[in-house]
Amino acid sequence: STARGLGIMGSLRFWARSLAALVADCLPLLLAAAAAARPAFRASKGPDPSCRFHFEMGQRWLRACYMAALYLVQQVWPQDLCVLHAVPVEDIAPSNWRFGGAALALAALGAA
Repeated sequence: STARGLGIMGSLRFWARSLAALVADCLPLLLAAAAAARPAFRASKGPDPSCRFHFEMGQRWLRACYMAALYLVQQVWPQDLCVLHAVPVEDIAPSNWRFGGAALALAALGAA
């Protein structure tokens, strides 16, 4: 049923029941994910000091171009899929073929 035509108290009860059903539906999965993630976090030795996610503006643009080009390539050739690609900061430069080439490729696609 919907909250339409129930008045303010009926509408509040409707939304409270909907929220309770949502929590009851998601809570077991949340608990299972937390239980599985805890050993992984405890086993981790921390982030790699040579890889970080705080970049200068030029590096951000190059990394964004690289990630956009990588996304387009992986739509056709899904290989080495990863949520976060940690790249050493020294590698993010226009002279690196991955980053400079990605920026040129996206500029060419944008001009076309």
